[in-house]
Amino acid sequence: MACSRGKASPNSFTKSKLFANSGGFCQRPDCNENLFKTFTNTEIHIAEIAHIISANNGSRSNKDYTAEEKGNYENLILLCSKLSYNN
Repeated sequence: MACSRGKASPNSFTKSKLFANSGGFCQRPDCNENLFKTFTNTEIHIAEIAHIISANNGSRSNKDYTAEEKGNYENLILLCSKLSYNN
């Protein structure tokens, strides 16, 4: 769950808040996957933090957002790591 986006990277408090408020489930409305899995007696999380307004300059970017605003709790969502979503 590392992010090398500089100031757009969420701090540890923000990461904790995302996990706490997610209730341990993917926040994509049509998913609700459990973010904690047990494999061979080891529990891991499969969560990924995603920016709602992209941290990069791309299709989901907004030039009016500062790097700090992009890393704020309000601009982040906690998702499972499944990559098979249909757009």
